[in-house]
Amino acid sequence: METSDQNVVGTPPPAAASVAPVTRRSARRLWDIVLAILVVVLIAIAVRAGWAATHDLQWPFDRDLYRDAASAQSMLDGQFPADPYYKGEQNWYNPLGPAIIALISRVSKVPPAELYARCGAWIGIAIPLAILTLALALFGRWGGLMALFAFLFLGPNDVPSWAAPSYSPWLLANLISLVPFAVTLTVAYWSRQKNGTWLWIACGLLLGLTFLAHTASAVTAGCILLVLACKRENFVGSLGRCGMILVAALIVSLPLVISIAGHYHLHIQNSAPLDYVFVETDVHNVRELLWSSLTFGNVAALAGFALLFVHRPPPGVRAIFVTWIVVAGSMLGLGYARQIWPAAHLPALVPSFHWLFQLRLAAALLAGCALWAAAEAISALLARRIRLPIAVPAAAIMAALLSFFYSKFANRYDFTAAREVASQYGAAPGFAETIAWLRRELPRDTVILAFPLDSLVLLGSSGKKALFLAPEFSNPYVPYAPRSEAAQTLFETLIAHQSEPFLQTAARYDVSHVLLSSPSPEFMQACMTAPFVKPLFASGLYVVLKIEPAAAPAQ
Repeated sequence: METSDQNVVGTPPPAAASVAPVTRRSARRLWDIVLAILVVVLIAIAVRAGWAATHDLQWPFDRDLYRDAASAQSMLDGQFPADPYYKGEQNWYNPLGPAIIALISRVSKVPPAELYARCGAWIGIAIPLAILTLALALFGRWGGLMALFAFLFLGPNDVPSWAAPSYSPWLLANLISLVPFAVTLTVAYWSRQKNGTWLWIACGLLLGLTFLAHTASAVTAGCILLVLACKRENFVGSLGRCGMILVAALIVSLPLVISIAGHYHLHIQNSAPLDYVFVETDVHNVRELLWSSLTFGNVAALAGFALLFVHRPPPGVRAIFVTWIVVAGSMLGLGYARQIWPAAHLPALVPSFHWLFQLRLAAALLAGCALWAAAEAISALLARRIRLPIAVPAAAIMAALLSFFYSKFANRYDFTAAREVASQYGAAPGFAETIAWLRRELPRDTVILAFPLDSLVLLGSSGKKALFLAPEFSNPYVPYAPRSEAAQTLFETLIAHQSEPFLQTAARYDVSHVLLSSPSPEFMQACMTAPFVKPLFASGLYVVLKIEPAAAPAQ
């Protein structure tokens, strides 16, 4: 319940009763302006750090971003819903983030990889604004502002933002998904209060959009939606609302559902993308994770969660956070169970670090709730001596915490280590030139043999097809072993100059070119001198060969 306006103006004497409403409205407008200024200041502090870290970069730092850039490039080339890497296969990853980047690229004429590298600082402003919208709906004006503060400055700073949600100049898929996720929960909260049919349908449409952005965010939001839609006293109405939500979500999510359910029938043949274990969620590092979680932000989050039960929040707020934590916590526990009992082949939707990401997002909002409660307590303690608007201690708390945490924030992984990695990509001799040549000179559906990292980064950025990728980035609905074995055969027979097995294997996967990069001159020379390949391009570390069956000697 907002109380700041009540503290700004006291109870007027009878003679002043006629001007009291005007005074209160003026005071409310004044504090709204102050709140807007503080929002701008907090986001500007974050954006300044993000812009400084990325404004002069040409290439992203993370392999996930190169995968998404490949999807965006595939969309620009008119190939969606094709798999951006495997010829003849269908897209399997959530396409909303790449679609947004493809649209911006189409308008700005900036390649997708470059947008991911240096334009995220500005595009990413939408993420904290969406979180602020949700927090304002749940906690009111100043509670929402303090939740934004916690989201920006009180989270972990030593891990990438794909593991710990906050503002970031890197447009990672799970971060982008926070925009439709937050809007979905905001509309769901309003729907709970107003119970309008069209609002529930809007919730379903937004849930489908969230699924197109990221699966973990959609699962969390979907469970919260269903809980909010259910009312004990109206079972039939609850079923109707849940049905409307799910049908609307399914319709919007068809661009992905058609591929993974219609084409692949949800049949996983390569579990590596789901089996990936981030160091924080490794079962052997549970103690370290718990120890590193003893932070001010998490203590405040626990206090905020307790306040949901000590005080009576508006209807729906408690249900949102309880469902959120139960769903994300259960899925994280399932991830640990999969590591402990691998032979059980327990199911998984996404790698388990995404559920830690969801828990940390809930913790940021709850920490903001606790900070707002602390501001209310300080205002109450000072009430006997001086009447202060609660916004004053709230601003003081944020200023004090910012002075303490800013140096850690400014040295976050996303602003320092990520920049170094991104710079290393661009500094590799011939890196940019090779991508430009591949994009300009070879047809879109050209299948190229390359090492896994080169396939992911160079072929994806240039819009070309790969024979194989690292297993964790390979299409989970396509068998991985045949492609990996074919690549091994091709490299071995290329070095040994064995034309028949090389050409047979290349023809099976329609491979027409080879991209080489190796610090070994002997390896490069052996490959380049094979009688059935012809060098087409060389720059820095990279060489492109064309396979020419006609040039192979008869055997």
